[in-house]
Amino acid sequence: MKINNNWEIKADDYQIVLVESRVSTKDETKTSSKQTYHLNVSQALRHIVNKEIVITGLEDLKAISDCIDNLYSIISKIPVVTLEKIVYKEKKEVEGNV
Repeated sequence: MKINNNWEIKADDYQIVLVESRVSTKDETKTSSKQTYHLNVSQALRHIVNKEIVITGLEDLKAISDCIDNLYSIISKIPVVTLEKIVYKEKKEVEGNV
């Protein structure tokens, strides 16, 4: 499930996989991609919040506050109650096509 241009949540047999992709603002090409592993979707979402705050450099309280507000806005649009079911459903669909 794609959260935004930088984040996507997937699942494997054992855990939730959070994929972070960064895109160059100059030519809009993908510059990097990383995966982190979490026990549940809630932990993955917390990881996103923490990671995005670190990107701000923690130098400006207004920037941090704006970042948190933006992230909460994104997260509030995700049906968290059913998000794990959606991720596992997508996983099963992919397995069914193999």
